[in-house]
Amino acid sequence: MYDVNYNAALHSFYNGIAKENYNEFSKLSRTYDEITNGGKSWDLLSHTKEENDVYLRINHGMQKHCIISIVFIVMAIESLINEFGFVYLGEERFNDKENFTIMDKITEFYFEVTGAKFPKDKQLYQHIKDLVSVRNNLIHSKPITFDSTMMMQNTKEAEEEFWGNINSMLGNNKRKISKQKYMYEVLKQSYRAYEDLREFLKEQTSKG
Repeated sequence: MYDVNYNAALHSFYNGIAKENYNEFSKLSRTYDEITNGGKSWDLLSHTKEENDVYLRINHGMQKHCIISIVFIVMAIESLINEFGFVYLGEERFNDKENFTIMDKITEFYFEVTGAKFPKDKQLYQHIKDLVSVRNNLIHSKPITFDSTMMMQNTKEAEEEFWGNINSMLGNNKRKISKQKYMYEVLKQSYRAYEDLREFLKEQTSKG
């Protein structure tokens, strides 16, 4: 019988891309913390053009590598669970559920294969759910409106408005400056979700 290929498969390739970008994100995050004294607010008017160029380049790089990493982790997870379902359920039963959401595929496929409910109280489930949520917000982002007059002001309110709009474009649900960390925090907490799911499925299906 064909078995799930946990190493040399498309989902493993996707995860490799995600890891490469996570590593780049981590490097830039450390540099960002250094130049902002631990992530403090950056006032563009208080720094030189060269300093601002460095700051903006690092910030852009963090966003880019974070987005790429999250998108490819979710691609890896979906590819893994699709292969898992196809192998253990067979083509016909898999096709009946092919259009399920990622989270539904995980719970449904796992139940049909093992006869047990996927443990939703595990951190793994929440990590995958967070990643999928951010990925969906990124992929299905909506147009936003903003006050251009406020955006031109050098005030705390203007800064919060600016980052609020950035958050919306980057898939963060709440338009608050504090939520700029949301996408980054999800990645930091959940970057191993694919590997953890892979090992969990492998362990559960090898029992008995």
